[in-house]
Amino acid sequence: MPKRTFKQYKVILAIALVLLTTRIGLNTLYTGDLTIIAGASDITVANVTNAVNNERTQRNLIPLNYNAKLAAAADYKAKDMIARKYFSHTDPEGHYIWDKIVAEGYTPYTVLGENLAIDFSDTAGLVAAWIDSPTHRANLLNTSFEDEGMGVAMGDTNNGEYSVAVANTFGTQPKKSTPKAPTQTTATPPPTKPSTVTNKPVIKNPTPSPIPTTPSNVPAKTNTAPSVNIVINNTDNTVHKNSITLTGSTTPNSTIKITDSASSATPVTAQSDTNGNFIYTFRALNNGTHTFVATINTAKSNAYKVDIAYNPPQIAEQSIQVTPQVQNNQLNIQFSVAVTGAPQTVSASLLGQNINLVSNNNKYVGGLILGEYTNYQNSTVLITAEDQYGNKSNLSIALKDYPLSTAEDPKTLGHIVAKAQSPDLYNTFKYIVLVAGAMFLLFLLGDTLHLSKKKYREDLTRGSNIIVLMLVLSTLLLVTWWH
Repeated sequence: MPKRTFKQYKVILAIALVLLTTRIGLNTLYTGDLTIIAGASDITVANVTNAVNNERTQRNLIPLNYNAKLAAAADYKAKDMIARKYFSHTDPEGHYIWDKIVAEGYTPYTVLGENLAIDFSDTAGLVAAWIDSPTHRANLLNTSFEDEGMGVAMGDTNNGEYSVAVANTFGTQPKKSTPKAPTQTTATPPPTKPSTVTNKPVIKNPTPSPIPTTPSNVPAKTNTAPSVNIVINNTDNTVHKNSITLTGSTTPNSTIKITDSASSATPVTAQSDTNGNFIYTFRALNNGTHTFVATINTAKSNAYKVDIAYNPPQIAEQSIQVTPQVQNNQLNIQFSVAVTGAPQTVSASLLGQNINLVSNNNKYVGGLILGEYTNYQNSTVLITAEDQYGNKSNLSIALKDYPLSTAEDPKTLGHIVAKAQSPDLYNTFKYIVLVAGAMFLLFLLGDTLHLSKKKYREDLTRGSNIIVLMLVLSTLLLVTWWH
């Protein structure tokens, strides 16, 4: 076997290191869906909060006070949207954030509001979108609001999550004062309905907070106890959710008991605020007729009768079919799923792409087109079914169990020319680096077997550093060769 010189080892090692460096560099530039990784987002709680107040101060409006209780509710909302993969002011069970705000201790209140956003990459673009939307602008610049809280949560788009979710909560609490004489008090407007914004079409267009009605005089205290009047304001005859939020009015700072005729449980307790308004949400209600009555001692409210007709769409997990195949140099992943109930839309989301599935023979079918060499098996597809009342069902499917056939598998060594022409160059370099590293090891092993010959001892001494470098290179290859 001919002797290899120290210079030859240096050349082989240099080539392997250059290829390895190139392979590592390409791997940081490309993700599984062949998109360049975006830079770090500047969307933080502090940045968005400051930007919101800047918009107010530029218009000579008083900046909002940061409230830890509103912030806790906003943080919960942002994280919940990421974790459960929804974008709505109501969660999958149909609950608004108002109960969470109260649970955090922000009570009593006179008005509440909420803005939401997803998938923005910078604070300036996010707040500009809120300002450009009339309903979001109305919340952000509402002079009735005095406090705000902010929640920001980051997600993993490769897992079907939003890249970022932002929740901005607003509120005002009544001033704490004890009047000595009859004073005027302002009637409480109902909580501001939420509004949303996104870099995609806005899902809902909530109505901004109503202007407070004309104040009325508080009657002077007399020796005669005033009569108690309790009113439940709800009027819907049928609700297509398994929860309902009752609102009503009575005397201020009163404890109200509310009964449900369809439940044998102990009556629940609600508390009216300083303006006499009360609110309570019943959850996990069974289908059927429910009659709600509020009482204070012997005084009773009107009986509110409502039919609960909750029938959310259900995704049949056993029916799901996923068929990946390469066609016309593109990866086509077809989905087929059965959904019961009355879904209005059924969609599939994968690697930042979304498609509405169409009904076909009692199933919903459709497909997503990706780059030919997308490593989709590290991802999860999210199937979502939603009815006309906003009831949703979600199901996540790991695609690791749905490989291409061997002949079509983009991880195979074939199609080198096509790979070299595609952005997926790191796959090509992966094999080149592996071959170069293997050649280096074979050359070194071959010469080591002949070290017993005296004429090679000098080369071993001169090349002692090569052995150390070889060990480093081998370790790097083992750690990084697979993406």
